Amino acid sequence: MVREHFTEQWELRMKEQIKLPKELLQKLMVKCYKMVETNDYERELVVVDDLNKYGFNLYENQLCIIIENGWLKTMWRRNENSPKTTDGSKVDNVRYGFSV
Repeated sequence: MVREHFTEQWELRMKEQIKLPKELLQKLMVKCYKMVETNDYERELVVVDDLNKYGFNLYENQLCIIIENGWLKTMWRRNENSPKTTDGSKVDNVRYGFSV
């Protein structure tokens, strides 16, 4: 259900770069898993949450994931004012997992 690349990116972008509290990391990971459970597409980009609503002031504040064939493939953070996907990301659907 989780690709190694997703795990590597999670460690780098969520633990090393911004050092989120352990409880919040667990909550966000559960949200990622729930996005997989509700996935109806072969390849989907999901904006899981806005990290700034937890009291942060991050430039790259949106947590994004790609789900491919029921697997968490990769993740990154992006700025809400510059909502671009990664270069070459081809997806069947884009979904927001939180209220914008």
